[in-house]
Amino acid sequence: ERKMMEDAILESEERYRTILDEMDEGYFENDLNGTVRFLNETQARNLGYARDELIGMNYRQYTEEKDRKKLTDMYRHLFETGEPVSCLDLEATCKDGRKLIYETSVSLIRDGQGRPVGFRGIARDVTERKQMEEALRQSEARYRNIVENMEDGYFETDLRGHFTFVNDAECRNLGYRREEMIGMTRHR
Repeated sequence: ERKMMEDAILESEERYRTILDEMDEGYFENDLNGTVRFLNETQARNLGYARDELIGMNYRQYTEEKDRKKLTDMYRHLFETGEPVSCLDLEATCKDGRKLIYETSVSLIRDGQGRPVGFRGIARDVTERKQMEEALRQSEARYRNIVENMEDGYFETDLRGHFTFVNDAECRNLGYRREEMIGMTRHR
């Protein structure tokens, strides 16, 4: 009976270890001081370290300086309130020096008596998405700058012919203020 229980425990541990290691998201557990106590393979790979290199490291060692206070404040708030924190964007420096932007959600780990003993969290690499968002923002800013500063009139309408955007040149051409033109039809 004891052997069956031991086998069941080993099987359960293996199942959860496999789930953690096959996740696309990084999983980590830190003690109350922020020292890494456990992490899955994805978290190690995302940061460019071997798993055993990260065990014993403090999150401050790979978190960008500008985000350390934000992360420390998050841990403090989590410790004081017990309320999980979701979707905090942070930047880390990987072992090879590249920057990683990750979105993290963290909750409190409690011992058998309910006392806080650490933090566990999920970290999702959002570097590519953030880079694409920034490229899109820059492209939109360039487009807006060109359209706003060109001497030719420019406008956009919806399918019913109502102005949804006009530049200053078009306002001058038609003799209206921008606020007056938005919503007006081209045929007015």
